[in-house]
Amino acid sequence: MLPSAAFVMLWSLALFTLVALCLLYAARCLFRFRSVRAEFAHHVGVNYLFAPWISWLLLLQSTPFLRPHTRSYLLLCWLFSLPILALDIKIYGQWFTKGKKFLSMVANPTSQITVIGNLVGARAAAQMGWRESAVCMFSLGIAHYLVLFVTLYQRFLGSDSLPAMLRPVFFLFFAAPSMASLAWDSISSSFDTSCKMLFFLSLFLFASVIIVSFLLYKIWARKHRIMEDTLSGGKMVMFRSPRTQSLTSKAFVKKTMKLTNKDIIGSGGYGTVYRLIIDDNSAFAVKKLNKGNTDRDRGFERELNAMGDIKHRNIVTLHGYYIAPQFNLLIYELMPNGSLDALLHGNSVQNIFSKLSCFQYSHSASHKGIDTGKSGKEKPLDWPSRCKIAVGAARGLSYLHHDCIPHIIHRDIKSSNILLDQNMEARVSDFGLATLMEPDKSHVTTIAAGTFGYLAPEYFDSGRATTKGDVYSFGVVLLELLTGKRPTDESFIEEGTKPVTWVKAVVKDKREEHAIDSSLLCFPMEEVKKVFNIAEKCLESDPSKRPTMAALLKMLEQINQTNL
Repeated sequence: MLPSAAFVMLWSLALFTLVALCLLYAARCLFRFRSVRAEFAHHVGVNYLFAPWISWLLLLQSTPFLRPHTRSYLLLCWLFSLPILALDIKIYGQWFTKGKKFLSMVANPTSQITVIGNLVGARAAAQMGWRESAVCMFSLGIAHYLVLFVTLYQRFLGSDSLPAMLRPVFFLFFAAPSMASLAWDSISSSFDTSCKMLFFLSLFLFASVIIVSFLLYKIWARKHRIMEDTLSGGKMVMFRSPRTQSLTSKAFVKKTMKLTNKDIIGSGGYGTVYRLIIDDNSAFAVKKLNKGNTDRDRGFERELNAMGDIKHRNIVTLHGYYIAPQFNLLIYELMPNGSLDALLHGNSVQNIFSKLSCFQYSHSASHKGIDTGKSGKEKPLDWPSRCKIAVGAARGLSYLHHDCIPHIIHRDIKSSNILLDQNMEARVSDFGLATLMEPDKSHVTTIAAGTFGYLAPEYFDSGRATTKGDVYSFGVVLLELLTGKRPTDESFIEEGTKPVTWVKAVVKDKREEHAIDSSLLCFPMEEVKKVFNIAEKCLESDPSKRPTMAALLKMLEQINQTNL
């Protein structure tokens, strides 16, 4: 059957255009030989020297004047295919001979040409009946296509701009699918049903082996990442104390490598906290921060060293830290009784998990001789215990505000950051962590998502952290101790949208007895009213009307004296 006149006309037009382009490129090679040679030697730039051969091979497959299997067709097919194979050899030869084998050395516009070239070559080989060669070239083209796709995806995922030299790769995503479809149609038509099934089975097994190997490698790399960071510039600093004097960096890193999800005892916006038992006499809480130390200066270490110098009975002690490009670790003393949030709101899934983790630690530690201060049953949080916790937290915050030089603003006071030791003594944790993690951002943008109900109103106007803002947040914690409810509870907005509106209404209408936590069976009403009044002062809308933490501590200590 003779081809139509329109097809012959279009094919002739394509032939004329290709001849013209080849002549222009030949002139370029003649008059700009150095630039062509540099282009050929470059491992990323587009090698236009190979493009005409691919076009000639594609044009040969659609020629109306030659039939496959003829001598002329075979000769031209080999002539146009050899440069494509030479390009594959060139790319991988350059890749294997380089000191560092970057993926971008294969994933570049030159690979774009090989993708199209191998797919065109696969179609030509299938038409000639060379099934093995067709499958090989098709697989090589698809492999290059996937590598290019993954590389570009990683660049965009990391918000990296695409270099101008790599922009021609975008053409690939239009040309490759259509060419792959044509090549596969030619290849599949040369196989019978059993061969097709064998091919897909082999492809599935090969892909399975690659995927499983990749997953196993990721698991192995995750377990060994800390040690790898140590070798690549990770730094461990342990502050001198009786608990850490016998602890070596190497032993600590090895123990940390064995941490799993079963060791998680808490999580927050800045990272995950793990329980780490070193030996029979020492256990620590390790906070793995979400960000590494790649873009921080020495100020980050200075802040950590300053935090390590703070020693107070109502502040969680920082025993040391580990910094590395992948992530950072903060090493704290372990608080066996968890957080105030877990005790007050133990009905949530997260707190059930937290309590379960603490129980596992208590069970393990009791066998190893570590004193957890826990008996078989968890002590109920009665009124004297709540007063003791309020005084302890106020004492810790007062120390940060008034006794530390320079004075320290906590910035993130909430019930989950008030931990309890073996004697149910309150310990303030995570002080200064907000600015440590996000030094270039305002505190509002940093913590609003996780602790919205604790933020003072002025935060939303100025974005500045102040000691009076800490006082406001502490007042919210007092409300939690009084009511057993989180600041986002619906009952707090019955009288208005602000906790201060709610607490003022309660005090004015003398409804303290109805607002108190229903789990409290016995409590002195006069003391409850005094704590409500203190919370009301803390939650004043005007920061200047709020008391200082030192004044709050005196008020609470006077109430707590009757419970001693």
